[in-house]
Amino acid sequence: GLLVATPSYSWYAVELLVLVALTGRLEWLPLVFAPTVANLGAPSFGNGVAFRTSCYAVALAAVLIGALLRHRAGTWLWMSRSTARRAE
Repeated sequence: GLLVATPSYSWYAVELLVLVALTGRLEWLPLVFAPTVANLGAPSFGNGVAFRTSCYAVALAAVLIGALLRHRAGTWLWMSRSTARRAE
């Protein structure tokens, strides 16, 4: 839902960055940078919509890969295993 309803204003990424910092879910960082890259790079390409769509698609792929790695690790990627056990 987040990618579908994301506004094209790049300053909305700041709110997502705050959520990433609060939750520690680092796999969402590519989605923070996607609007900035999309807005800065789109004028350089003939079809800006296709470029923006591909930026968000790459960010989505990175988020999914990060979530898969987190799931396979079975713990927080940025925590040691002993810290993760105490957090549970």
